[in-house]
Amino acid sequence: MQATGESGWNLKVTSRTYKSALEKVGEMDGLVVPCSERYNPPNLSNGEWRMEKVSMSRSMFPKLLILLSTTVFIAPAHADWMLGDSSRIGFVSIKNNSIGENNVFKRVSGSISERGRVSVSVDLSSVETGIGIRNERLQKMLFEVANFPTATIEAVLSDSQVAALQAGGDQTESLSVNISLHGKTVSKTAHVSVSASGGDVRVTTTQPIVITAQEFGLEAGVAALQQIAGLNAISRSIPVTVDLSLSAD
Repeated sequence: MQATGESGWNLKVTSRTYKSALEKVGEMDGLVVPCSERYNPPNLSNGEWRMEKVSMSRSMFPKLLILLSTTVFIAPAHADWMLGDSSRIGFVSIKNNSIGENNVFKRVSGSISERGRVSVSVDLSSVETGIGIRNERLQKMLFEVANFPTATIEAVLSDSQVAALQAGGDQTESLSVNISLHGKTVSKTAHVSVSASGGDVRVTTTQPIVITAQEFGLEAGVAALQQIAGLNAISRSIPVTVDLSLSAD
């Protein structure tokens, strides 16, 4: 920070909190004036905010220094965590009571907000079973993607869980999640392992989340798949696994 004359000074800070700092200085001096009269519009240069030639009395100068030191340099900056392309949600289908097949949804998007709101969207047309015709049958006969293109998973983290994400490290958590699929929403408990480091977060289930065809109105679709494939049985209980990779936005 550098003084530039009797009534002006230059200030360069790397945080957008200078606006609130100036407002507080105004309040301390008993000033009630629009913000635009106290500072010039900021110009973005080299990733930094700059203010120039702002009129300020010498008595206000030390107050601004104190406020900037507490609001700009000490307060931590937090951001949302965004899902990466490597995130996957998988499920196991069991046919004829003995044969298990691994399947996965390859397009998963969403975020965890800095306030702990979890929102995950699954593109049901991205289902991958390893067999093209089976992919098509699941999309059309089971999920009915023309009418229900996505499934969602939503949850709200506690303050302590958000703090743990921000601090980093490894932990296991249990949380209530709302799963919406095929026009139905069902609450489940998810047991997950969370690893956070350097702004990157990975969330994986420590045990599958078991859903049923009945809960989501999928029984008719399962029956249709069983008939067209000539199978004796397809399990109506489906274990679901989650593997999410996130990065701070």
